[in-house]
Amino acid sequence: MKLQNLVIIFLAIALPVIIILSVYVGFQVKTAFLRANYDNALVDAAHEAISAFQLNTTNNEYLSVADTKIRDIEASLNVFASSMATKFGKTGMNKSNVMAHIPVLAFTLYDGYYIYTPTKNWDSGSYTHELKPYVYYSKQYTNRR
Repeated sequence: MKLQNLVIIFLAIALPVIIILSVYVGFQVKTAFLRANYDNALVDAAHEAISAFQLNTTNNEYLSVADTKIRDIEASLNVFASSMATKFGKTGMNKSNVMAHIPVLAFTLYDGYYIYTPTKNWDSGSYTHELKPYVYYSKQYTNRR
């Protein structure tokens, strides 16, 4: 067999494999780039939400009242959603669009934790997000001797 025939057979086998692998590697690079962008946007939005919560609670003398805690948490949720919408850079993104893709947000505080999660309205079949307080530690132990 001539060398030219072997080169043609090699190209017929190797060229499609090389093209498929280059397309696959290109998709993997794009996926890694998007994942890094999403991770950075999520970390930055979480940092801004934590900073907003700290700023709201620093000079709050009514912090022990549950309504002020919920108000401060909802304000930090708004900061989180607006930061995520800004980081994505798409027009038309608002809080409801961003929060529709986030399954749950949890805020742990000293007196319990607050979970912001979608709940289904069985009458209309739609989902609404609610902030629910949970107390994880309510038993008070005494020292008996």
